[in-house]
Amino acid sequence: MILRVENLSKEFAIEFDILGRPVKFLKAVQDVSFTVEEKSVFSIVGESGSGKSTIARILCGIYKPTTGSIHFMGSPLKRSGQIQMVFQDPESSLDPRKTILFSIEEGLRIHRVANREERKKLVYETLRAVGLTEDVLWKYPHQLSGGQKQRVAIARCLVLKPKLLILDEPTSALDVSVQAQILNLLMDLKQSYSLTYILITHDLKIAYHISDQTMVMYLGQIMEMGKTQRILEEPLHPYTKALVAAIPTLETDKLKDFSLKGEIPSPLNPPEGCPFRTRCDFAFSKCGEKPPLIDFRGRKVRCHLYTEV
Repeated sequence: MILRVENLSKEFAIEFDILGRPVKFLKAVQDVSFTVEEKSVFSIVGESGSGKSTIARILCGIYKPTTGSIHFMGSPLKRSGQIQMVFQDPESSLDPRKTILFSIEEGLRIHRVANREERKKLVYETLRAVGLTEDVLWKYPHQLSGGQKQRVAIARCLVLKPKLLILDEPTSALDVSVQAQILNLLMDLKQSYSLTYILITHDLKIAYHISDQTMVMYLGQIMEMGKTQRILEEPLHPYTKALVAAIPTLETDKLKDFSLKGEIPSPLNPPEGCPFRTRCDFAFSKCGEKPPLIDFRGRKVRCHLYTEV
């Protein structure tokens, strides 16, 4: 096990009294626990607003958790180069005023890794590993294609030799023709660098093909979690079933009656009880109470349909 997250919650203060004290909070992540095995791919899926990216930013040290604990490689999590993040939009994640050489080498300088000549050697090696040639080093981001910029973003992470790479929607900003190339590259790099991935995505097709474990999030809470193949081929939670039914490439005939109605509620005013009950065709009176996350058929699920079994 490389990562253990226990009872993680994150609240953002959004209203303050006249003394500047917070009086209203947005609950972005609520009591989330999971583990990630070394050299595996762990996917966190769900619609926008489900808390996926908040978890990613907590793991990277961008946000501090409100409550909970995170252990990385057996020790309490500290900011280091061992956890890196590939952001969704490579255009905005690269400084337009700096050369590609500067961007890739910057992490080595910050963490004081090696001397100048050794750093350049590491940059060249990493650049070749992501399928780019040295002539891009003296270019600026606007001179590269979307696929090239994402390869640079990946190289900027890899040059620090991380153990865990967080991929926040790594292909969603790219052309369809480039998406498969980047995914294939990431899986090749996983083998050659012995990496562990946490994949943040709303695209269950990607999760199905490359991940070992999947956690389904909704309004900051875990709805279902377990082995990816079992979850996406035999989903339990009505929310998971609706997500899977929307995937045209999986066999979803038996789920054709499941669909997502309306929009995800605002996290500022979430439904009481089960957060999915306002969009669920199977909601009944007990759904006004918050369901526990229980073990059921070899996975975890948060739904009163299974607490009644």
